[in-house]
Amino acid sequence: MTGETFNVFHRKRNPTMCCAVRQSQPVPSFIQGEIWDFDGTVSDPVSAPLGFQFEAASEAALLLGYYLFQRFSGASEGMHLPSGPVMQRVFHVEQSLVSA
Repeated sequence: MTGETFNVFHRKRNPTMCCAVRQSQPVPSFIQGEIWDFDGTVSDPVSAPLGFQFEAASEAALLLGYYLFQRFSGASEGMHLPSGPVMQRVFHVEQSLVSA
């Protein structure tokens, strides 16, 4: 438990792109209602969306005032992972390790 609570927002057109802001800090000006939606609060790892990292969020909030992260769905929800060359290489390496 970190003792911190973050407000989490997601982009309306890309709901996997999220921004977390400490409740004790002002919401950045780029978080606008026509572009972003409020998701809720996160105060412990159990309630955190997949992709949210408390240590990174704390450091980013200290330096920038906000924490941007990519949210992923769990396997029970269909596992929507990003695609592209980097993720293909990661998948290939993981498969190589499993079959070794």
